[in-house]
Amino acid sequence: MTSQTFIDLSRWQFATTAAFHMTFPALSVGLAIFLCILYGAYCKTGNPLYLQMFRFWRRIFAIGFALGIVAGIVLTFELGLNWGIYARAVGPILGPMICMEALTAFFLEAGFFGLLVWGEGRISKRVTMVATCMAALGALLSTAWILDANSWMQTPAGYREVNGQFQPTNWYHTIFNPAFNYRFPHMVLAVLIASAWFIAAIGAYYLLRHRALPLAKKTMSFALLAAAILLPIQLNVGDDMATYMTGVYQPDKLIAAEGNFNNGNTGWNLFTIADQLRRRLYTEPWFLRLVLWMLPVGVIATIAGWVVSESGRQPWIVYGKLQVNQAASSLSTGELIASLAAFWIVYLVLVTAWIRQVVREVRRGPDPLPGQEGSDAAAPSASGAPAPAGQPMTPVAA
Repeated sequence: MTSQTFIDLSRWQFATTAAFHMTFPALSVGLAIFLCILYGAYCKTGNPLYLQMFRFWRRIFAIGFALGIVAGIVLTFELGLNWGIYARAVGPILGPMICMEALTAFFLEAGFFGLLVWGEGRISKRVTMVATCMAALGALLSTAWILDANSWMQTPAGYREVNGQFQPTNWYHTIFNPAFNYRFPHMVLAVLIASAWFIAAIGAYYLLRHRALPLAKKTMSFALLAAAILLPIQLNVGDDMATYMTGVYQPDKLIAAEGNFNNGNTGWNLFTIADQLRRRLYTEPWFLRLVLWMLPVGVIATIAGWVVSESGRQPWIVYGKLQVNQAASSLSTGELIASLAAFWIVYLVLVTAWIRQVVREVRRGPDPLPGQEGSDAAAPSASGAPAPAGQPMTPVAA
């Protein structure tokens, strides 16, 4: 029997890796769709501001995409090393799903990533648009397959048990299991909202510093419009998921989440005071600071949702069928402690590097408007000499 200490450490290691990995898809999926909107608007209108925004946000997207790949690969190895019994049991089900994620999503996204990042300006607008859309489609497909594999663990369906293994009998029921039908739209909305807050926060940063004002205003408008549309939808989708999926298939999770074990009252209250902005959306300092501080909220909420989902499944790793303490490998606890410490150090370094690079890109600011890369677009420096191309624009230049 595997010790409880080993199981706890294995859970911590997987949770750490998953939370680190989740940070990047939580932003890259929405950013990829935002890039499609921006480049589509540029192709439709010819407005160089949209191209400037596209090039700026493409730099931010590329950083997170690269780190997300690194973090995602580690998860697969952890399943085989720390959770060998689990991997053998669910291999016939989850193996093909993860393989499909690599074939239909990762390769699609990675294949067009090069054209998206380095092809624009060298290939036609139509090809660039297609590459951008394919990268966004790949991100959505990746989310779908990963949610599918995880949702099957929540509500296993379309299988039979043979010698301790779960073998598929109906792939339609396996893929479109009850949890997936609720959790996939909920997750897509979550990452879009997380991206919206991230985008709005950077727009607020530029507005507070009076830099690149046309880009900042347009960015802020896009992001807040998306949040205003998506948040009410998410409330409805999340309520449906809690009511039907959790209430019907995992009622114990709902009871534990409410923490209301004795009182029969299941109601809740919401009190809201509405306050109009009144044409000060781009100039009110307290509101802009609030939006800036909201930058990590979407990612934190997404990770918190996963914590609730996964911890609420305990003690089952496959709900109702396979318990966590029956799924871990028989490895040395000392080796696991060493690997856990190493992961934490590496992840701390990578997260720090990612934050530093994003901050560096934001401080650098957008490139000059396309067609104005010459001296006319360069912002004057303190000495009065033109600033080098690619440096942040002043409000006058913006």
